[in-house]
This record gives sequence, structure tokens and C-alpha cells, in this order.
Amino acid sequence: MPALHNQRHEAFARAVAEGKSLASAYAAAGYRRHAANPTRLKGRREIDERIREIEATQQLVQEKAVERAIDAAAITRAGVLQMLIEDHSLAREKGQIGAAIRAAELLGKELGMFVDRRHLDVSFEQRLATMTPEQRMELARDMAVKMKEQVARYREIEGQASEVTPDEGEVRANDPDRPRD
Repeated sequence: MPALHNQRHEAFARAVAEGKSLASAYAAAGYRRHAANPTRLKGRREIDERIREIEATQQLVQEKAVERAIDAAAITRAGVLQMLIEDHSLAREKGQIGAAIRAAELLGKELGMFVDRRHLDVSFEQRLATMTPEQRMELARDMAVKMKEQVARYREIEGQASEVTPDEGEVRANDPDRPRD
């Protein structure tokens, strides 16, 4: 989508994409401050699309810059892992236990040996809020399949339990005909 024809609208979209609040972006575009108009302006389809396009372009530029920086420094995953292994060995040789433990911890995290508990604390509602409708449907399908499997297992166990009879002389604790002390 090319730049918006209305220069104020384009300035507003760029300011919002840069992270300014709606009110600040509205004022920066040359409008007089107003309580509701910034929200209305952002609600216009062409402006909202332009904001998303500018943000996507900015993201792409940042990703390319990171790729170029990585390439320029010749940093690879294998190279970083090798550096951590070397740093771990050197720290142990010098008796720097804290540095050696930290290097081992980073290696372990990279290899997936440790779980970051902060990610486990995210509530189910928060995870649902960040999912797309397609992801929610996939989750619902998975949950339905698991529920069907559990119901089938329960019915199987229930059927097996009804076939079991107590040996003669054995008294069940929950038997209503059992004599009480």
C-alpha cells in the first residue's frame, strides 16, 4: 500500500507505528487535541492498514539489520556454543566457580535441559487471548480428542471393575451389608 494521500493521515500513521500514543500522534500530525478523534481516525480501515504496513516494514528492516550484524560478526549458534564451552573450561581452571556455573547453565538452556518457570506461570486465559481463531479451534479439537480418549479409558476400567468379584470371606470396606463394629 503506498503512502496515504492525506498528508496528515500519513503523519498520524507513521507516528502511531513509531510507538507514540494515539493522542500524541494525532497532535504530531497537526490536529488539535481531542479526546475521541484519534481513536476514530485509527479506526479507519485504510489508516489501520497503513499503520500495520509501516510496522511490518520496520520489523523487516530490524530483522535484516540483525542478520547483517550477525553475518558481519560471523556469529553462529555453533560458534556461541563453542565459546561457552571454552569459557566454562577456562573459568573452572581459574577457580571462578560462579562463571563456570553460569556458562554451564547457558549451555543447558540452549540444549533444552532446563525449563524457564516464568513461561509456565502464564495462565490459560492469557494463552488463549494471544491465539488466533485457527489456533483456538485446533486446541479445542485436541482437547476433544483427549476427552474422548479419557472417557473411553474410564468406560473400559469401569467395565473391568464390574467383572471383578471379591473372594469368599473378603469384606469390602464400603459394602452396605458389612457388619459394623
